[in-house]
Amino acid sequence: MKKSTTNNRMELLAPINALKDMKPGVEIKIYTDSQYVKNGITEWINTWLANNWKTSKKRRC
Repeated sequence: MKKSTTNNRMELLAPINALKDMKPGVEIKIYTDSQYVKNGITEWINTWLANNWKTSKKRRC
């Protein structure tokens, strides 16, 4: 069975997986050319969390 995904989900998956391997308290820098990743981790994250990981259009992030 093929799982459906989106480009946005795949773009977020790379930094998420990198962060999973980090030890707590370690300072890191994330470099990205993706505005979706940049805005997601700097502006939209709190709204996504409050909305159970849904966008303003009620779609899953």
